[in-house]
Amino acid sequence: MSNLTKHAAKTLKSTQKTKNESMKKTASAIKPKFLKPSALAKAVAFALAVAPMAHATTAPTANTANSLVSIQASSASEAHLSITLEEPTRLLTVLDSAINENRVSHEIYWPSARIIANDRTIEIRELRANIFNQLAQLPNEIASPLREQINSWKLGYQPYGAINRYQARLDINHNPLLPAGNYTLVLPKRPDNVYLYGFTNTPGAQPFVAGTSVRHFMSQQSQNEALLPSANRGHVLLTRNDTHAKLPWAAHNAGGQQLLPGDILFVGLREASAGGLLPFGKLEGVLSAQDTAKLEDNIQALLRHVVPPVQTEQQSAQTVSAQPQHNWRALARPLQLHETNWEQQNQGSLEPFLTEHPRRLTFNNYGHIGLIQMPSARNAPAGEFALSYNDMKEYYRYTVSVQLYDWLQASAFYVRIPNRLYSNDPNFSGDSIYTDKGFDVKFRLFEETNYWPEVSVGLIDMAGTGVLSSEYIAASKAVGPFDFTLGIGFGRMGTADSISNPFCEVVNDFCTRNLDPNDFSGRGGQFEAGNWFRGDAALFAGVEYQTPIDNLRLKVEYESNDYSRDLAGVPIDPKTAFNFGLNWQLSNVIDLSLNYERGDVLTFGFNIRSNFNRMPTININPPKRDPVLADAGQEPRYPDIENVNWARLAQNIRAQRTYAYSEIYLSASESETAPEGEANALNKVTVYTHPSRLRDPQDRLDRTARVLLAELPESISEIEIVEQTSRQPLIAYSFNADDYRRRIANADPDVRPDEAWEYIERVEPTPRPKEPENPEEYVYTTPNTDDWALKYPEQKLTPSWGILPLFEQGYGSPETFMFFQLQANVFANLQVNRNFSLHSSVGVNIYNNYDKFNFTVDSLVNDVPRVRTYAREYMQADAWLSRLQANYYKALSSEWHAQLYGGYLERMFAGAGGEILYRPLNSPFAYGLDINRVRQRDFNGGFGFRDYEVTTGFASLYYDVGQHIPAMEGGLITLNAGQFLAGDKGVKVNLQRRFDSGVVIGAFAAFTNLSSEEFGEGSFNKGFFISIPFDLFSINASRSRVGFAWSPLTRDGGQMLHTRGSLWHQTDERSPYFNK
Repeated sequence: MSNLTKHAAKTLKSTQKTKNESMKKTASAIKPKFLKPSALAKAVAFALAVAPMAHATTAPTANTANSLVSIQASSASEAHLSITLEEPTRLLTVLDSAINENRVSHEIYWPSARIIANDRTIEIRELRANIFNQLAQLPNEIASPLREQINSWKLGYQPYGAINRYQARLDINHNPLLPAGNYTLVLPKRPDNVYLYGFTNTPGAQPFVAGTSVRHFMSQQSQNEALLPSANRGHVLLTRNDTHAKLPWAAHNAGGQQLLPGDILFVGLREASAGGLLPFGKLEGVLSAQDTAKLEDNIQALLRHVVPPVQTEQQSAQTVSAQPQHNWRALARPLQLHETNWEQQNQGSLEPFLTEHPRRLTFNNYGHIGLIQMPSARNAPAGEFALSYNDMKEYYRYTVSVQLYDWLQASAFYVRIPNRLYSNDPNFSGDSIYTDKGFDVKFRLFEETNYWPEVSVGLIDMAGTGVLSSEYIAASKAVGPFDFTLGIGFGRMGTADSISNPFCEVVNDFCTRNLDPNDFSGRGGQFEAGNWFRGDAALFAGVEYQTPIDNLRLKVEYESNDYSRDLAGVPIDPKTAFNFGLNWQLSNVIDLSLNYERGDVLTFGFNIRSNFNRMPTININPPKRDPVLADAGQEPRYPDIENVNWARLAQNIRAQRTYAYSEIYLSASESETAPEGEANALNKVTVYTHPSRLRDPQDRLDRTARVLLAELPESISEIEIVEQTSRQPLIAYSFNADDYRRRIANADPDVRPDEAWEYIERVEPTPRPKEPENPEEYVYTTPNTDDWALKYPEQKLTPSWGILPLFEQGYGSPETFMFFQLQANVFANLQVNRNFSLHSSVGVNIYNNYDKFNFTVDSLVNDVPRVRTYAREYMQADAWLSRLQANYYKALSSEWHAQLYGGYLERMFAGAGGEILYRPLNSPFAYGLDINRVRQRDFNGGFGFRDYEVTTGFASLYYDVGQHIPAMEGGLITLNAGQFLAGDKGVKVNLQRRFDSGVVIGAFAAFTNLSSEEFGEGSFNKGFFISIPFDLFSINASRSRVGFAWSPLTRDGGQMLHTRGSLWHQTDERSPYFNK
């Protein structure tokens, strides 16, 4: 269901609630009988009406019921059939009878076929009244035309959207059970029109031309001055069948979506204020951007229930036969373009994330979205990920970039300088060339509109050594196939000194910049905010052109760096500031670039890209259980509770790969109490279980619910699924069995079967009932009172083991560009009981190159304990004990969790510790505390120890910021304040983002009481990490994840203990983050 359709459901919620109650009563009529064809004469009465429908033109305060009554019209292009259902009937039965008696199937244009519930017109009136109230906030000259249009619309409540006889035959999801009542069935022929409404002078039917794009159609409306001054000239709302989308059509953002017959377009209010020049404020001072969006949402929800007017023969004759322009010469006239290559790159799809970013964005030499050397203001769709390599002769650049949000792009890079050695000491770095590393960010300040460019600000090498440090402000504006960029650069990007620093005119401190590369906080890694946007400034500009060849882009730029301050090891003397380049899209994931720069240099590069929000998952899972169709005479497997095979039920749940095991408790529902003197019926089933393979909780719950409803008798009215960790309740999912059964059977007109899971409630779990007298016995029975129906013996001494390949690496060291170790990790676990477990792992070296590692400490006078810089010493062992740990976990309550652990906790440290966590249900916040006493292990990886011993621990705060701030959806902030392994005190900040595919990417930084000199090169501990669901690489469902972490330099400050499994990860289902 689209977002706007969901919005409509919420808008009508209060009325539908009453309707849902009546649906429960209707269920009794569904259950006993299946309507055979012989009974249709009584159940279905069809009547063709001959009177055309009259237009309603009453004011909003007047009685407008005439426009909402049952439709009874017919024409050469439409057939409206009045239907009365005496009993609930499947849509397919109705369609078959209607077609057999009145129409020829191949003449029906199914995308426009509808069935209208005539008994629910009050819900349409309420939605329309809400829209009129919103329009009352606008000046009358703006609101009046729209009010008149809405009054003229033929409205009928259409609970099922588009209907289709052929789909209804194949899929129960397209064959709803219609409640008894009065309906109008619309089976039209293919219309010759599309329909335009909203802020236009020519509302109503418009001739349809095959092959016409939305942009072409709307451009013609604009050129003919059909759009009102208050009209939105950048987007139009499209309603097509059950699909709703906000489609871009202006010269800067148009996609290539083509119109289809019967489409409804709605021209909304223009964006922002001052004629669209400013990207903020109110429209005419009376309607905010947020209120405008709400108004459009309500209007599009109402459009879902519009029945297009009957076409006359005269209207049909007005169909235009001319085709839209398609010629390359039109590329020279971008303002008059209708449909060309730049549009067709996003042709056909109505998915919102595509329509908001119709252009394929390209990268510059530095792995940023941009031109050649210079950046642009462009930001990719959230989740865009790219690996880039660029050879610029004097620089070799490796970049990883990710679009964390629509407004934030972050990059990490290594740049190798072939004409400079890493150091002058051959004993330290040999002949390794100089390698620098750093981070870049880009923030979008303003989105592009018709008259306003996209504006972004960026920081390059913002925490590095100053070799590439730059800042910029850029503005980009697209016009047809051209994308223009103009910006101002500072630092390295300002060395051309072509313009005075505008900030210097306001604050004198911005007039100068520290240019000494040896004065960047001594060792790099610091945020040199005191230099940002200071000193010389220069303008840069460029244009990117989408050629008629779909895969080819051309670029021209004027760069603002004159290379006079570059530290490339050789002088760089550009002959010109103009650069020329081309970009070739080799495939959907690979781009190649070739550039001619500075008048004498040929550079090249490639980009490998993906999008974390759109990574497909191809898992082979068992088919879902079909719903039990009571109207077809079907019944659950077990007609009464006494005959249920509980073990088989648990086995069938496990076969769906949803839950590993299921223990079932049978009880009386608290919501249903028997009359006094009678025993309460056992009508509630509680399943105590543990998630198995499926990562998606929606799919997991729906599959399990379908199994339970297909097996359990109808006397079971309430079901609760309690998810556990170590057989200790964590979260419960509760739902009404009758309601869910009706919804998955497509017998609820207000809920589609694939949306039934949305009505499962997340609640605090029911505590595990009292265990049997002998918990080691197997329980399998149907009790007479509240008791276990299926209970497995207490699991003890349950082993598991395996072998995993591991690859550890580090980049950018003086001795070699990459250190690595390939190893095999043999692990074994033993679950002693529900609380106590043992975990062990042994590592075996296969190959590594850490023998080249020469680093000891940054300074001989540094007295910081060496807790992580003994990497070479630890890597020399051929085999080692990675972990031998005992763990005790206890759920003190559903909100409080605790664990104790001790042993050889990681490769470098052993000791003991404990952790406690408070995590309220569905809360964005969680609070933790841990404390550990550890000792450094011997280098050989055995059981011995070194002399160093320390206490380390942290108070932790976890904040799922996306629950409060929609612009940061998927964001998580973790703060750990306490003492680190080297005895330094401070706080570690962890920022991460979860994308729709389940991929999590983040960055961390630890700020402690160590000075930059004490810490050493890098100034503070920092790095990136990524966690990827394993099922993205496999056809089998899995809840496992694979991870990769990267830190530019490993030093001893700000280091934490690597314990096995924090409580926050173990209790993820309390407020899902990873498995959401």
